[in-house]
Amino acid sequence: MKQKQVQLLFARHTETDWNAEHRYSGASDKPVLTPSGEHQAEQVARSILAYRPAALYCSDLRRSQQTAGIIGSIIELLPIVDIRLREACLGEADGLLRQEVERRFGAPELSTKHPQFDFRRIGGECRADVIRRHLEFLRDIIRLHGASSEPPPAVVIVGHGTSLCALSEHLGIGSKLAQGVHRPHVYTSGTIRIPLP
Repeated sequence: MKQKQVQLLFARHTETDWNAEHRYSGASDKPVLTPSGEHQAEQVARSILAYRPAALYCSDLRRSQQTAGIIGSIIELLPIVDIRLREACLGEADGLLRQEVERRFGAPELSTKHPQFDFRRIGGECRADVIRRHLEFLRDIIRLHGASSEPPPAVVIVGHGTSLCALSEHLGIGSKLAQGVHRPHVYTSGTIRIPLP
């Protein structure tokens, strides 16, 4: 019997007011898309059309839902919200400027650019916890949408920069999902090595 596979298209939410200010957004629900971010989301949607996706998922945070809503209106899919796709919680660093975080806390692991970021001591999450919930989500996606047919069905996932980068690195892809840039990757259950019980 062939192993189930699915084509996953990862897209980072597009520009927000906090991105423009270089603030840590983390799990805060305050940032909203800028007009530029809305335009970027339309561009992302057009780049996805050729894949003819079967489903569209997004984080429950407003910036992800706004991006997915714009994408969904163009690719004609309603976004399905899943809390496991949330950005890494940065605790007390949420909403602060990057320079403020460095000045107040001064620890290298309290940076989303650190390869083993860990915000637990200030009320946030560590990299391993963020990856764990995203992998749990991917297992469910393969169960729900996976098929043995070729080409496999495509599923769009609108998430967040830090968490999707950590997941991509964990899966051995290692590419950065730049702001406003759609970089599709093809994953199968075998490629991402996620066991299905």
